[in-house]
Amino acid sequence: CQQAPAAARGMRGVTTWEARGGAPLGPPAFVFDIDGVLVRGRHVLPAALEAVKKLSTGGRWRYPVCFMTNGGGVCEARKAAELSDKLGVRVREGQVILSHTPMRDLVPELGDRPVLVAGRGGV
Repeated sequence: CQQAPAAARGMRGVTTWEARGGAPLGPPAFVFDIDGVLVRGRHVLPAALEAVKKLSTGGRWRYPVCFMTNGGGVCEARKAAELSDKLGVRVREGQVILSHTPMRDLVPELGDRPVLVAGRGGV
């Protein structure tokens, strides 16, 4: 964000764009929960397909989009491929955040120490 006008600088809890009375700078971005919001079981929800139509053109996203879930059980690349097939638009591995994705940042710190990891399947 850019610096707020002088009149708004002393306002606590107010972002620059709120103080300016406008929208945030840059394009909008969208984050979707996967399980139960876009997909229920093996079925894509109709509203999800409608949202995808509005946010993509020619199989490409028009805005920054990412997908999150507290589920796991597969790697990010596999989940991205599944979403690509179901939604009809390419989803890259880097657009998918699974419950275990943040743990990757701990590898440098804990990589040579004993760690208990619980899960299922081929993760």
